[in-house]
Amino acid sequence: TTSSEFTVKLASEPSATVTINYYSTDTTEGVVSASPINFDSSTWNTVQTVTVTAVNESDNDSDQYFQVILLPVISSDTTTMD
Repeated sequence: TTSSEFTVKLASEPSATVTINYYSTDTTEGVVSASPINFDSSTWNTVQTVTVTAVNESDNDSDQYFQVILLPVISSDTTTMD
């Protein structure tokens, strides 16, 4: 099984909880660690890791591409999110 990781961190402290949902576009080819990522005033500067794992399947369809999609940030914080 092959896996890879990427990290997410906020640039500044939010005034309200920040939630980031994400998903794999093809879970028969690759899955991601449990969604969502949450940040608040005590964890905003903590790096959070998302693990992406390839799925070993019985089909011999060679390498297939999929994407990990990060959905828009959910928060009542009115600060601009980049």
